[in-house]
Amino acid sequence: MGSGCNEDQNPEQIPGAGAARYIRVPARGVEDIQALLPAEHWRPGYSAYELAHSWWDADQFHNGFPPNVRAVLNTSGEPLLQHLRPLMIFPEFKTELPAKGNCSQTDLWILATPPFIPFTHSDDDFAEDNADWTKIDPSIGFAQVGPRELVSIAVEGKVLESFGPVMADWLKNASSGKLLRLRFLCHRLGIDADIFLNPAVQLDPKTFPGSIRYQLIHRTAAALIEAERFCAKHAVMLVHSFDPSDSGFSDYEAFVALLRGTAAINQVVTIGERSGIRLHLAWVRDKPKSVQPSLLS
Repeated sequence: MGSGCNEDQNPEQIPGAGAARYIRVPARGVEDIQALLPAEHWRPGYSAYELAHSWWDADQFHNGFPPNVRAVLNTSGEPLLQHLRPLMIFPEFKTELPAKGNCSQTDLWILATPPFIPFTHSDDDFAEDNADWTKIDPSIGFAQVGPRELVSIAVEGKVLESFGPVMADWLKNASSGKLLRLRFLCHRLGIDADIFLNPAVQLDPKTFPGSIRYQLIHRTAAALIEAERFCAKHAVMLVHSFDPSDSGFSDYEAFVALLRGTAAINQVVTIGERSGIRLHLAWVRDKPKSVQPSLLS
């Protein structure tokens, strides 16, 4: 099965440079994230700018997760999500999808796990404060080395931008490749692709399938695909919103309903297992770094 992933959106930012498939280097500041984006996307009050600054500050001062994101994960009903720390964070991360066309380009993709310090000793305050997940080997007094559960997290930044086309528009004059991609994505999410193709099929009256946003479908599938690729047992699609009025929440709510869940702001909803991977969705409300009048009006 062929797959599609178009070239980088902003290659002019690094003249003459190729895009490495496997090599990654540490970022030195938000400027390195900015270099991955078209210039018009890097503006105060826009999702790319706000997301980059929020997560950069978290990297430097908050153990990897912004405080509001951490608070939502900590209050989830899933114990594993309550003690996460990032292992790796990749901005503008691309996940290949079947057929020609764009890949799913996630604003931030994170591989996370509960924290583990191999030299933690029984006398450390760290071990005492985290006794619920830190297991000390009594024979040597140090933390036991054991298998770690991984979590794949796809973060979608949001201010006033929409989640892209609705499915009814995306499927107009659909090619065979697009229909193949649709069936693949629906299979990953555990939904019947025919609900988008057969107008006679109806769901809850509040959730017309054609009004579901395509971006939410392929971004959630990307979280699952990367979970499978990295042998993670959990996948999270998290919307990180910097709009006080929660623009776009109704679209997210309709998508969660499609997956038979109930959406709420600042809450994780667990959808269930998809091919052995436990799927979670979340909407996190946060404050923009740069307060713009348009965001407060």
